[in-house]
Amino acid sequence: MHVRVSQAGVPPLVISPFLPDHSMTLTKSVRLLAAAFAMAAPAGAQTLQNAVGNAYYAPAIGNFSTLGNDLFGLLISGRFSDGQTFTANWGSIGSGLSGVNFGGRFRLSIGSTTNTWGNPFTLTVFGTANTLQSLTLSGASGPVIFDRTFGNAVGTPQSQLGRDFAFSGMSDAWNTLVTYRNAVQMVGSAGPIGDIYETMIVDFRSGLTGTAVGRDVRFTQDFDNIITGGLLLPVPEPDALLLTATGLSIGFLGLRRRRLLLQRAAK
Repeated sequence: MHVRVSQAGVPPLVISPFLPDHSMTLTKSVRLLAAAFAMAAPAGAQTLQNAVGNAYYAPAIGNFSTLGNDLFGLLISGRFSDGQTFTANWGSIGSGLSGVNFGGRFRLSIGSTTNTWGNPFTLTVFGTANTLQSLTLSGASGPVIFDRTFGNAVGTPQSQLGRDFAFSGMSDAWNTLVTYRNAVQMVGSAGPIGDIYETMIVDFRSGLTGTAVGRDVRFTQDFDNIITGGLLLPVPEPDALLLTATGLSIGFLGLRRRRLLLQRAAK
């Protein structure tokens, strides 16, 4: 069963009308070096993979320094072992937090003015009878993208360095599999480079069961924002392009034939 629930005070779809002009004086490469001295390596042992999906076009990356309130519109879906799925778009949830909140089930949040680079998100699962099986984050409705570590190299121009999903201050106790789907390419490029993605799926293969007061799990993941007013659009499949081209050709030939018939009739 799929249940779509709107959060209290948050409309079903929240799209930020603008992206704040955050300072970009420090690139991710500088922040990565600073973080190496400031924090220990992640303790998680989760498995990461890329999966075939639909490629997406992005016009340009507006901000690689992304705050919690820059994620407005990000689509979050949590699937539980009882077959129910709860879905909502990222928005303000009060107390200075941005995220999604399903009372009695789960909450995913970060500070509204907290930089997502290196600062953890908090996932809370409520209730001893509730077991979260997977969490899916889809960026097209933001639009935002997931920026991977990519061997500590800059992949797609404008994206700067990324950072993979990693548990923060805890180890992986849930046999977690993180899958990045739908590679993103810049408009005008030959194809995706393989460092930025539209969707991230977190599978807790052993199940993440809540507690009466809520079980907290913290993780980090780097995000980038698409330029203000821009959209993430699927790259057309080759078959679709062929059908479109064929349709245009047939339409052109039909129009040309009609014009010839009209010219003959006029003589």
